[in-house]
Amino acid sequence: MTPRLTITADDFGLTRGVTDTILKAADHGALNHVSLLANGLAFDYAVARLLERPELGLSVHLNLTEGPALTPAHKAPHLLDSRGRFRFGPARLFAYSILAGKKTRQALAQEISAELARQVERVRAAVPGRPLCVDGHQHVHMTPLVRDIVCKLHARYRFVSARLPHEPFFWDAQSWSEYPKGVIRHAGLNMLARRARKHFAVAGLTHPDFFVGTLMSGRLTTSNVRQALAAGWGSSAEVGTHPGEALVGELIQWTGDTDWHYSPWRAREGAMLRASDFPTTLLAVSSGNPGRIARFIMSGALAFAVNIALLYVFVDWLGWWYLYATVVAWVLSFTVSFAAQKWWTFKDSHAAVGRQAGWYLALQGLNAVLNVVAMYVLVDFAHVWYIAAQVFVALALAVWTYFISHRFIFTCPGL
Repeated sequence: MTPRLTITADDFGLTRGVTDTILKAADHGALNHVSLLANGLAFDYAVARLLERPELGLSVHLNLTEGPALTPAHKAPHLLDSRGRFRFGPARLFAYSILAGKKTRQALAQEISAELARQVERVRAAVPGRPLCVDGHQHVHMTPLVRDIVCKLHARYRFVSARLPHEPFFWDAQSWSEYPKGVIRHAGLNMLARRARKHFAVAGLTHPDFFVGTLMSGRLTTSNVRQALAAGWGSSAEVGTHPGEALVGELIQWTGDTDWHYSPWRAREGAMLRASDFPTTLLAVSSGNPGRIARFIMSGALAFAVNIALLYVFVDWLGWWYLYATVVAWVLSFTVSFAAQKWWTFKDSHAAVGRQAGWYLALQGLNAVLNVVAMYVLVDFAHVWYIAAQVFVALALAVWTYFISHRFIFTCPGL
């Protein structure tokens, strides 16, 4: 099954320069989604360009850390400074929301809820009827206080989906210099995303199964995107990109990490997205996921080797009846199979081991019944040598097992 792949450009509407360079990548066909800053300096310009491209998916890029707010300063003294600009960067907002006293926390939550509602309403009014997804500028929606507010906003606005920055770990030798700082960001966001997954499930807020763009945030290359997709899980993924290039002088009225928006990496990500082979290369990786298929085959081969070795020992050395030996050998190889498939093949780090083991046991139990029935038919009726019969049945069951495991057991969209 081909994973659904969303390639998103963040910061749409920040400035005209950022917006125009994002649109170059979108018009090239590399992007199918943009994330719009409701408080961006070029919001109206971006909306006009967006209305010309109804095929582009759209997210509200919820912002609590940069630029001017939509809420008047006097109505949000905990969130904004006297000029009506956001007071905190993402790390400070996280710490403040956790460490603040009960009354301050409640007041901050009310201010954040009002500001985010204004941002959503502004986007909805600008593009009426357009389906809206939601994410957070600098992943601010993963802050527990903000996450809970986003879940409540979903009850009001019914977002199509939300970004969940849960990214598989991968190694790309070409990007080794980015790992020291990227690993810390990756680990922190993965921890928050695991918690958010459960809250999103309760709220009925759907999301892609995994995300690409935290470990190498703002410094994506075709190589590390390919590595991340090959290491992923589930049937859908979002790649978060930042190809927008701000022009000199455009961010004078913007507060926040302006160096980020002027970084030469914005041009490099844009060039990557506009490369003639980028869409087909990326989709080829996500469609076949050769790394996962190879791991499935090797994991299956290991479990199969254990099964066959035990079957041979039980029948030829110990003289057991082949049907009894078949069942016992399968039972002993089950643990090997489950562990290898969960933690290596599908690289599934979710904690739902018990539930997954139950479903996997049910699948393997069904496989055991099918295995015994097929062996009985092939050996007793077709007079096939029992080892050859087992090889044939195992290959047939492998195809069936991969489909069920990939599609239903190790995707973990809401566990």
